[in-house]
Amino acid sequence: MPEQTRATAAWEAFVNAGGRAIVLNLLAFTAGALALTGHDGWALAVASASLVGGMMFAGVPRAFAVSGPGWGIRATQPLGAYQLSRSLVALSLVALAGDTGSVGAVVVGAAFMGLVILEGLVRKILGVWVPRSWNASWSTSRPGPSFSPAWVSVANTLGLVAGAFLVALAPSPWWGLVPAALAFVPSVLQVRDALQERTAKRRFSATLTRELTAYAPRFVLYWEAEPETGYQIGMWLPYLERLGEPFVVILRHHRNLADVARFTSAPVVVCPAMNDLDDVVVPSLTTAFYVNNSIRNAHFVRYPHLRHVQLNHGDSDKAPSFNPVMRMYDVNFVAGQAAVERFAANKIAVRDDFFEIVGRPQVADVQGPREHDGPATVLYAPTWAGFMADSNYSSLPHGPEIVAALLAAGCTVVFRPHPHTQKSPQLAAARDRIYAMLEADAAATGRQHVLRERAERELSLVECFNMSDALVSDVSSVVPDFLYSGKPFALVAVRATLEQFAADNPISTAAYVIDEKMTNLEEQVRLMLGDDPLAPERERVREHYLGSFPGREYEQVFIDAARAQLQPK
Repeated sequence: MPEQTRATAAWEAFVNAGGRAIVLNLLAFTAGALALTGHDGWALAVASASLVGGMMFAGVPRAFAVSGPGWGIRATQPLGAYQLSRSLVALSLVALAGDTGSVGAVVVGAAFMGLVILEGLVRKILGVWVPRSWNASWSTSRPGPSFSPAWVSVANTLGLVAGAFLVALAPSPWWGLVPAALAFVPSVLQVRDALQERTAKRRFSATLTRELTAYAPRFVLYWEAEPETGYQIGMWLPYLERLGEPFVVILRHHRNLADVARFTSAPVVVCPAMNDLDDVVVPSLTTAFYVNNSIRNAHFVRYPHLRHVQLNHGDSDKAPSFNPVMRMYDVNFVAGQAAVERFAANKIAVRDDFFEIVGRPQVADVQGPREHDGPATVLYAPTWAGFMADSNYSSLPHGPEIVAALLAAGCTVVFRPHPHTQKSPQLAAARDRIYAMLEADAAATGRQHVLRERAERELSLVECFNMSDALVSDVSSVVPDFLYSGKPFALVAVRATLEQFAADNPISTAAYVIDEKMTNLEEQVRLMLGDDPLAPERERVREHYLGSFPGREYEQVFIDAARAQLQPK
């Protein structure tokens, strides 16, 4: 492991073990000890370092930078952080004042301790800023208070620094009450805004059913997922909006609101509690669409008069693509016949009318092979470790070896790891090694590799497809989507022999399969970029996985099928 990676891992382990709090507490304790021994100058310096360090560790700069829906609640993150170290500094004020001003110093110290403790209560009160809606024209709720809640933490911390200096240096320690009083003002103003918002939230809840009834949505898009998984819902919203019917997005947690808000202008309602869902099931609703198998989907499937349609957020041979849980929906939209056979092959019995083949509208803009001279451009798009052991198909631990083979073949590389790669330290370390390899090669050869922000955020997946001549991946929904292009691709047989991989992943008949030990890596890369003998097989498999709909009508197949599901049961 590189030294930088080791150092980063060690720092993360230290932080996760409460290391920051330990450092701040030690600094605050040291400040008190210095004050007791008469070293006031050093005591003030160390106390200031503890307080300012606490602000930085608590994420005050990030809190000021947040914006968008729900910024008010996200900006409360620093409040109440590192209370012990700040309380220790407040206690040290008594020692800083000396014998003559002990009473005033005790009062000032108690005032600042009160402010520090009060922060936790203020943060609880500011919980009212948890958003309940977005794009809801009838809501008078605001996304946040009149100024950032982070100012409460800043005012209390800087006030304590000023108080410490005044207690130590002013003619009387009572002067320390001035910054204490000023520091109290942001808390008062924040509580005032919160009480006003509480009234608006109550009005929203009381009128939600009435307002939604007037809006008359035909369907809901129901979604709950981990943070930073907006791609799940973002891939479907443009096509659902083309149905031309009013709809509402239902979320179960405010953490997902920012992801949704950037994709749609439709009303979004957050329903944290199960009984909140009753308020959004209005008479005009006929259908609910889902894009994953979150366990809380069952909370909405319980409405039997609605039609429940699973769209999924990708199609692949992964175990989640034939999850038996899907049987709780009325209909499962799938891209092609391969998805139907996947259930049967894994002995999961379903109703005859359970599947509807609608293609993958997201691939309609995927282009075929490029006409160009020069070295090939290859997209390396590994998946991640998954939430469960049975969905860990990532080839990224072998990624540096794969990328080295591509570079040796003279390729330009587009590197696009899964958005959740950072959740695994092992995968994140491999990703960082690949970043370093590609940047070093670009500096040495001038090849314009595409990576980091450019590949992962600025370009869409389809744009990465269209700028590439081939793909290397693993068991991932990226593969069937790329299959639409007709270009060659290679798969890494993760956690399986070549024979078992072929049996579990029928799409591999059209792929150049690399064994997990990488013994045939160079050979498969050469075949993929050379004669490409699997081109005819790819055409057959493409129809099997993605349907046989004409290109110009491809998106419309899904739209027509989805519109048909809006009819009442």
